[in-house]
Amino acid sequence: MTIKIFAKNYLLTQLYLTMNKFTLLTLIVLFMAISSNSMLQEKEKYSLVKIYANTSADFDRLSKADLHLDHAIRKDGFTEAWLSESEIDLLRKSGTGYEIIVGDWEEYYGRIPKMTNNEIANALKESKDAYNVSHSIYGSMGGFLKFNEVIGKLDTMRIEYPGLISSKFSIGTSNEGRTIWAVKVTLNPDAPNTRPQVWYHSLIHAREPESMEHLIYYIYWLLENYNSDPLAKYILENRELYFTPVLNPDGYVYNETTNPNGGGMWRKNRRNNGSSYGIDLNRNYGIFQFWNSSNGGSSTSPSSDTYRGTSPFSEPETMAAMNFISSKNIQAVMGAHTYGNYIIKPWAWQDPTPTPDNNKFNEYLKDMSEYNKYTTGTPYQTVGYYVRGCADDFYYNDSAHSGHKIIAVTPETGNTGFWPAQADIIPFAQEMLYPDQYFSMLAGAFVFNDSLYLNKSVYTAGESGTLKIKIMNKGLLTAQNVKIVCTSSSYYLNVPITFYNIASLNSFAKDSLTFGFTISNAVPQNSAIPLTLKIYQEDSSEVFSETKYIITGSGVTIFADSAENGFSKWTTNQGWAVTTSQSHSPTRSFTDSPSGNYLNNANNSMTLNMPIDISSSPVVKLNFWHRYATESGYDYCNVEVSSNNGTSWQKVIFYDGTLSTWTQQSLDITSFANASSQMKIRFTLKADVGVVADGWYIDDIKLTSFNLLESKVATTLNLKAAPEGLYNESADMLNLRDTVSIYLRQSASPYAFTDSAKGILDSGTMISLNNYFNTAAGNYYIVFRHRNCLETWSKSGGESFTFGMNTNFDFTTDSTQAFGNNMKLKGVRYCIYSGDINQDGVIDASDLSGIDNDASNAAIGYVLTDLNGDLFVDGSDMLIADNNSSNSVIKITP
Repeated sequence: MTIKIFAKNYLLTQLYLTMNKFTLLTLIVLFMAISSNSMLQEKEKYSLVKIYANTSADFDRLSKADLHLDHAIRKDGFTEAWLSESEIDLLRKSGTGYEIIVGDWEEYYGRIPKMTNNEIANALKESKDAYNVSHSIYGSMGGFLKFNEVIGKLDTMRIEYPGLISSKFSIGTSNEGRTIWAVKVTLNPDAPNTRPQVWYHSLIHAREPESMEHLIYYIYWLLENYNSDPLAKYILENRELYFTPVLNPDGYVYNETTNPNGGGMWRKNRRNNGSSYGIDLNRNYGIFQFWNSSNGGSSTSPSSDTYRGTSPFSEPETMAAMNFISSKNIQAVMGAHTYGNYIIKPWAWQDPTPTPDNNKFNEYLKDMSEYNKYTTGTPYQTVGYYVRGCADDFYYNDSAHSGHKIIAVTPETGNTGFWPAQADIIPFAQEMLYPDQYFSMLAGAFVFNDSLYLNKSVYTAGESGTLKIKIMNKGLLTAQNVKIVCTSSSYYLNVPITFYNIASLNSFAKDSLTFGFTISNAVPQNSAIPLTLKIYQEDSSEVFSETKYIITGSGVTIFADSAENGFSKWTTNQGWAVTTSQSHSPTRSFTDSPSGNYLNNANNSMTLNMPIDISSSPVVKLNFWHRYATESGYDYCNVEVSSNNGTSWQKVIFYDGTLSTWTQQSLDITSFANASSQMKIRFTLKADVGVVADGWYIDDIKLTSFNLLESKVATTLNLKAAPEGLYNESADMLNLRDTVSIYLRQSASPYAFTDSAKGILDSGTMISLNNYFNTAAGNYYIVFRHRNCLETWSKSGGESFTFGMNTNFDFTTDSTQAFGNNMKLKGVRYCIYSGDINQDGVIDASDLSGIDNDASNAAIGYVLTDLNGDLFVDGSDMLIADNNSSNSVIKITP
C-alpha cells in the first residue's frame, strides 16, 4: 500500500514540473474524487415506503426478488420500511404494490428539531427525579454518542466507579483494525468470582445508535444506584455483566464520516467485497445450517444490505463475538437493536418452529414487555419477515459448554426509525430499563412477583383483610433461603405473621402466600395505612419491594373536572379542547383532536395549569373515564405526573389500540406525586407517521387524597445471643457477624405470631438490634431463628414489652433464659445449639448428611453447612452437629 501511494505521489510531482498550476489542481481534485469514489457511490437515498405485503406469500415474493426487509414496521394490511433506491428497484421488480410515504430520509431527518440547552437540562432533571440517573448519555452526533465518545464514557465510568466497573478491554479487532471494546460491570470487577454472567451488546448494525444509548443508560443506572436501590445492589453483587456497546465500530465510524450530524444509513461492516462494501453481521453467524437456512432472510448479493458474507463467521467482528462467548460461562445474551418496539426470541432459522425452551422464552418476553408493551415473538411473528444467520440462534444453540442453553433475545427499541429525535433518546432508554434489569436477574436465581393484590379496595375500622402474593422463580438457577416479608410502619395495622421462609425454590417453580392483617378500631376515615411486601433471596438480599395502601373511606376530593365548564383549568400545546361529540357524563368531554383524527407526529398534551399541594395528604388517587382509538403499537395515550410544577414528568401508564366504550380508570399516583406541594397531571397523545385515528376522549377527572397513617415509633429489642458454632470461647466473640430473625409470639396459647424483625448479630457484642412496628404493649415469647441453629424460645412466661420503648434480653447468661433450659454452655456463654440445617426442629442424620456432602465437595463461602463461620465446610462443622445429634437435641416450645 505504501509503494502504491509513493508511486501516485511521484507521478503528481512529475506532472507538476511539466504542467501549469491550473492543470495540476484539476488533477489533484480528480485524484481525490477517485480515491473517495467508493464512499460516494455507496451513499444512496433512502425513502419510507408503504409496502402492500402482509402474508407469508407476500414476503416470499420479496425474498425471491432478493429483497430482504430489515426493521420493518408491520401494520394492518401493509408493512412500512426505510428502503434504499436499489431496494426500491427490487421491490418494483417483485411486482409488489407500494407507496412512497417520505421521499428523502436525509431531508426528513434534517427537519427533526434538536433539543435546546434548556430542554436538555430538563430531560436530565427528569432522569434524575424518575430513575436517579444524573449522567448525560447525549453526544455530538444529532444527540447520539460518537464512537470515541462511547469509549470516553467507559473510561470516565471506570475513573468514577472503579469498584463497580472494569477498565475497558478488547474482545477483538474490526475489519479496519479498530478495537472492539467491552467492560465488566459487577462489584469488585478486578477480582475473580463465580457469579452468573450476562452479555449485552449493541450496534451490530451501524445505523442503530439507540441500541447503544439504552445500554449506556443502564450502566449508569447500576453505577449511580448501587448505594441507594436494593435491586441495583443485588445485581452488582450477584451478577457479572459484560457490555460491548459498539460491536461494529467500522460501520458506525463510517456513518460519522458521511453524516456527522447523525442520520447515516450505513448498516453493515466495511468489508471490501470488490465492487461493493460490507457484510450484514447479523446474518453472518453460524452454524452453517442456520446461516444457509432455506427460509431465506439474507442475501447472497454483496451489494445488499442483508448480504450474509461468504461463510459463517467470515468477519472479524462476528468471530470476536464467537470467541468471547466461548471464553465465558454466559447464561444470557441481549443483542440490542432498533427499531420497532419488539422483543424477539429464537428460532429464526426455522421460524416459526419454536425452540425446546419456548415456554421459558414466552415467560421472559411477557414479563419484559409488561411496562413498555413491546410486541414479542419470533422474527416473523414480530417484524413479519424471516432471518437466517442471526446472532440469537447461534448463542442459544452453541452453549453446551456452559451446561445449559443461553437465553438470547433481541429488543428493537423505539418506533420512530433508526435515528430517533434527540428528545426521544432518554425516554426510549428508560423504556428499556426494566427489561435490562429483568434480563440481568434471570441469569441466576430470580424470585419474581407474578401478582400482588388486596382482597378489597376499601376497608372499615376494625376490619380484617388479606394480601396475597403469587411468586415464581423466573431465574435459571435455584433460589436459596427465600424470605417473603410483609410489614406495616403503622401502629393502626396488625400483621400477625410477617414473613414466610422458603428454603429453596427451583427454577420455574411457583408458590403463593397469604398475609392476614387487622385494622385498628381507632383508625379514622379517609386514611391510607401502608403495607409493604418485600422479597429477599439468600435470606437478606432484597430483590422486590412494593407498598400497598389499606384505604378507609372515600377520601377527600382535591380536584374535579367534568368538562362542563370549558377548558379553563388546562393548557394545551397542539389543540386539546372540549367536545360535545362524546361524553361519559352529559354533555361534554375533553379530546385531543376535536376536529377529527389526530395528526401524524402528534405530541399533543393537556396539562393542569395550576399546581396542587398534596404535602399534607400525600396518598393520591387519580380517577377518570375515557375511550380512545389509536394505531395499536405506534400511537399512545400517556398519563403523566410532575412533582415539580411541570419541570419534569414521569409516565404513570399508557394506552393504545381501541377502547370503544367509556371505562373508568383508578390510578395510585402516590409515588409519582412524591408528597409534592406543586403536583401537576397531564394527558398526552403521541403518534408516529402513518395511520391516524379518532384519538382520546377523557371525562370526569377526579383527584382524591388520603391521610397517611404511618407510625415511625419502633418498639426495640436489644437481643444478645451466641450461636454455638460461631462462638469463639477464647476471644469471647463470634467468628462471623450474621443475620438472625426474631419472632414475637403471644405468651398465651395458641402463642400466635405478633410481629417479626431481622437483625444482625454483631460479632463483638453478640447483640442484634430489632425494631417492631406492630407490637402493642404486653408479654411475648422471643423466638430466635438463625440459618443453621435450632429454633429457641425465651424463658417461660414471656417478656414484657412497652410500645415505643426498649427491651433487653440476653440468652447467654444462664440456661434458664431459654424455654426448657435448651442451650449449651460453652466457655462463659450459654449458646444456641447449631446444626439444624433443614430447620425442622431436630438435629439428626439428615442434617449430618448435608454437612457431609458439602465437606466432601470442599464447599466454601457463606453456606448453611458452615456452622463455625470459617467459610469452609469440613470435619469441625460435622463434629458440632454430630455431638448434638448424639444427644438428641430438639426444639422445645411451650
